[in-house]
Amino acid sequence: MPSPKRRKLQHKPAAAKPTAATESSSFLLSPDAPIIISSYLRVVFHALALFIITVFLCYTVTASKAQIEERITQEIAAMQVEILECKRKYIEYECASSHRLDLFREHCIQWDKYPFFVPGP
Repeated sequence: MPSPKRRKLQHKPAAAKPTAATESSSFLLSPDAPIIISSYLRVVFHALALFIITVFLCYTVTASKAQIEERITQEIAAMQVEILECKRKYIEYECASSHRLDLFREHCIQWDKYPFFVPGP
């Protein structure tokens, strides 16, 4: 019976291991390279667009908040001026006393009904 082992008559040369230079050049020569590169460029573009939109939204929110706070401050200042004016007129027209002038009676009643301040002594 013949031996099951056979001797190789020809030796195949060992395949050379690819180096970094050959891998990159083979990548660029690959038919899938344009698709891969365009996919990476699309990801970078979308990330950049998302960043720009986020910055724009943050700027809009910050600007709106500043405008709202400014308007609130202006309204508070206007109300304080009105309070001081009402207080001055209340004292000037002697609304706190028991003998109110008939001319200012309507205003005094209104100021007593909706006071901006508590009349002092």
